[in-house]
Amino acid sequence: FLRNTHILHFQWLTDRKNTFYFMKLLKFLRFNIVYTVHDLLPHENYSSNDQSMFKRIYHISDKIIVHSNSSKKEMIDLFKIDPKKVYIIPHGSFDVFYTDRNITKDTAREKIGIAKEKKVILFFGSIRKYKGLEYLVSSFQKIKKELDNVLLLIVGSIHNENNEDFKFYSNLIDLISHEDDIICLNKYIPFEDINSYFLASDWLCFHILKHIRVEF
Repeated sequence: FLRNTHILHFQWLTDRKNTFYFMKLLKFLRFNIVYTVHDLLPHENYSSNDQSMFKRIYHISDKIIVHSNSSKKEMIDLFKIDPKKVYIIPHGSFDVFYTDRNITKDTAREKIGIAKEKKVILFFGSIRKYKGLEYLVSSFQKIKKELDNVLLLIVGSIHNENNEDFKFYSNLIDLISHEDDIICLNKYIPFEDINSYFLASDWLCFHILKHIRVEF
């Protein structure tokens, strides 16, 4: 099936080492390689050897696609990649797929069960260690003292790849889910329902650092 193929496009690497050697074979056979890099390095648990392997993969690729100017700069600085072969293609908007894209903020809140007067902080997505949900929960206790009618909305399922992390975040969700000013929806949200949670919120948090000052 590769007979009339000249370019192969890689999106994800499930086995970095074997993928690299496969790429070497493709180069030997004179294929051009395009690699879309969603994350320059894994968010969790990578070694210097892993970083070295990523560098080899990036260098063997003919063209690299990243999603932002900052990712391109990091790619060039960290991995010493030729800037001429790094292209930026931003993530597109998915709102065309939402069945409820034209609903109002009040309607979205009514759908979820949030009062109109609340000021809502949304944490959305898979709950994983690198995202630092525990730091947001800790900061929220201080935020409540400075901001009236504030509510923390946590939406997403706990990533279950690591048993210790899964237990930690399961316990955290159980602990805070009984508080009146926190709503926890520990489940996968269908694509068509995502828009309502963003429309209902005033602030969004996706990744929280341990040492960060939160101001409103």
